[in-house]
Amino acid sequence: ITDACSYLTESAKYYYYDKPNLDIGELLLKAREMKQRFNIEALYVDYLQQVQSSGRDKRHEQVAEVSTKLKALARNLEIPVICAAQLRRGVEGNVPELSDLGDSGQIERDADCVMMIHHGSVPVDENGQKVQREGSFLVVRKNRDGATGIVEVAFKRDHYGFYGVEHRN
Repeated sequence: ITDACSYLTESAKYYYYDKPNLDIGELLLKAREMKQRFNIEALYVDYLQQVQSSGRDKRHEQVAEVSTKLKALARNLEIPVICAAQLRRGVEGNVPELSDLGDSGQIERDADCVMMIHHGSVPVDENGQKVQREGSFLVVRKNRDGATGIVEVAFKRDHYGFYGVEHRN
């Protein structure tokens, strides 16, 4: 994560499209245009539940449509689409699970990787015993190409970033 952040801050180019109430059709069009014009290597969406769908009635259907179309876009453009999504309000204080993704189970089905940030306590195995550890954690709940689990991180407010934590016994 640290190497990727260093690359992004030192040598990557960014292109922003910041239009309020963006609908999925316009997002797909702009993404294709940016791929063609700038050969973008990744697309970041902040955040999934704010992207408007094409008029479905129920909120979970709207979010499912956006999620499915973003998954198809990633495959068509052959780039990763990284999406921030809101968790259900009831998860506050608990370690988040996949079922806590807000508004649609389709997000869970479409995503190749689901990572959540948790501030609080988590159960960890220390010397063969389960103990609660307080801190900030990156919770990897789904990863089609790798491991899942909980990784402790340090949040640096002045840099607005997360960094690895090394424990010494």
